[in-house]
Amino acid sequence: MKNICLFLCAGWLLAGCQKMETGAVFTVNCQFSSFIVAPRGLVLTNAKGEVVHSFSIPAGATEFKSFFTLPGNDPTEKLDYHLISNFANNFGFPNAIASHLGVSSGELVFLDPLDRSLPGGNQFNSQGFINVILTDTHTIDTFSVSNYFTTAEQLYIYPDDETATFALPLQDTQNIVFRMRANLVSDVRYKILFRQPLKSQDTAFVSWNDFKPIGNATTIELPDGLKATHSEVAALSPTRRTYTVLAYDDALSGILFTPKFWWPDEVKTNEQLRVFVTTGSADFEQIFQPGQPIRFESSGMHIGGVSSIPGRQISVSTSGDVDLIRVRATTFSGSFNQSTVWQIDGPPDAFANYSLPDLSPFLPKEVNLDVFFGNFVAEAHQFAQYNYPDIRAGFPWKSPAKDGYYAVANSGHKVVYQWR
Repeated sequence: MKNICLFLCAGWLLAGCQKMETGAVFTVNCQFSSFIVAPRGLVLTNAKGEVVHSFSIPAGATEFKSFFTLPGNDPTEKLDYHLISNFANNFGFPNAIASHLGVSSGELVFLDPLDRSLPGGNQFNSQGFINVILTDTHTIDTFSVSNYFTTAEQLYIYPDDETATFALPLQDTQNIVFRMRANLVSDVRYKILFRQPLKSQDTAFVSWNDFKPIGNATTIELPDGLKATHSEVAALSPTRRTYTVLAYDDALSGILFTPKFWWPDEVKTNEQLRVFVTTGSADFEQIFQPGQPIRFESSGMHIGGVSSIPGRQISVSTSGDVDLIRVRATTFSGSFNQSTVWQIDGPPDAFANYSLPDLSPFLPKEVNLDVFFGNFVAEAHQFAQYNYPDIRAGFPWKSPAKDGYYAVANSGHKVVYQWR
C-alpha cells in the first residue's frame, strides 16, 4: 500500500503542475494485458528522459484513455510510455516496467510486462494429467515424450509385472507421441496416445506391442547453415481444435543439431504445421501449409552494435527490415531478492543513444535503476503479416481468439538477438 500511495502522490503532483501549463493537448490511448492484476501506474517521458505526466491505472483495467496538456506548443512531439507493475512479492512475479518509445498523441499502444515472444511454454497451458501405464515391457532402454509441458518422464518401473507408470500433463486438445526403445529391440519405436475421450486423471494403458517403427525424418531447413538449440513441430487439425506435437527437441550437452521431425502414420500429411526453431542467435516461427517446403528464409536483419551506460543510456543499431526492437534487463534487490524486469519496445530509430528516464519515484525504494542495462539482451523482430502500427497496438500477441495459440506463428515471426 505504501508503494501505491507513493505512486498516486507522485502522479497527483505532476498532474497538478500540468494544470499550470499551456500547450498542446496530448491524447493517451493504451491497452493492457488482462493477466496483470498488480497495482499499476503509467508514466510518460519525453526524449530527454524527463517525466511529463503520470496516471494511476485502475486495478484490472485492460484499456485506458485520457489527455493532458503537453508543455510547449509542439503537437507532433512523441512521448515514451512506461507501465509500472508492482507485484511486491505477490504471485511469484517480478516487479515489471513495460515501456514503448516514440508514441504520438492518440496512437494506440499495447503495454504488457510479460515477454510473449517466448515460444511454447507461454502459449500452451496444461489442462490436467493423464496417468499412463506402459505394459509388456521386459526392459526399457530409452523413453521420451514430445510435449510442450515440463514432463519429468520419471518412470516407475515394475520389472516383475513388466509395467512402468508415469503422470503426463497435456491439454484437452492435444494428442501425444511416445518414443521408446525396449525389450532389447535395437530401433526406437513410437505410439500416439489420442487425448479424446480421456479425461483428466484418467488412466491410459499403452502396450509395447502397439509401438511402431519410426519412418524417414523430414529436415527443417535453416538459412546460412544455422544449427538449432531447440525445435518444436506440431501438426494442426484443419479446425485447429486439436494438435499433435511431432517434435520437441533440445541440444544435448550444448551440441547444436539439424532440426528434424517425422510423420506418424496416424497423422495426415495434409495438416498444417506450426514450426519453431531457435539457434542461440535467431528464432524462426511460422505456420507451414500442406505441401509447402519446411524451409525458413533469412530475415536479413542484423544487430550492428549494442552499448550502454548503466542506468543512463542504451544504444542499439540495426540493419535490414526490422519491425520492432526490444531490449530487456533484470535486476535483483531487497531482502527477498525481488526481481525487477524492464522491457523496452520501439521502432529502430528510437534506440539511437536513448536516454533512460529516472522512474525511481514510482518504484519500491530498494529498486536501483542505476544498475539497469549493464547486462541485457537486444532483439530485432520481424513479422511477415504486420506492420509497425499493428505491432505497437499489440499484434500478434493480442490477436483474435480464433488465432489461439498460433497467433505468433501465423504472423511469420523472426528474431535476431545479441547479448551485452
